[in-house]
Amino acid sequence: MTDTDSEMRHDGAQATADEQVAEIQATFDLRWAADMRAIKRWQAATGRTLTWPDHSDLCVWLLQELDIAEEYRQKIEEALAGLEKATRKYGITKSLSDLSHLLTKALPEARKYLSKVERIAS
Repeated sequence: MTDTDSEMRHDGAQATADEQVAEIQATFDLRWAADMRAIKRWQAATGRTLTWPDHSDLCVWLLQELDIAEEYRQKIEEALAGLEKATRKYGITKSLSDLSHLLTKALPEARKYLSKVERIAS
């Protein structure tokens, strides 16, 4: 084996290692950004802006938030289905796609309002 062969193998191993490091760094950066978004949401919801929650507590809180959002989405879908049924029954010709689009855009704002109401109630 020549020095050139050895250098080529070393260069190939270095390139592979560099790719692995870049992939691990990208994964870490993605996870870090997601954690920071979740922590900021938790801080805003709890008013504890100088506290970082325990990771397991944060996961439980996020899952509870997801459950609340899912329940809210389901209620909106049921209301839309009822509205669609009523429009067919009574021959209303207004397109429901406009209403559906508005509700889809309004959902995030409605969710924020619901969260505020829940905090006030608790």
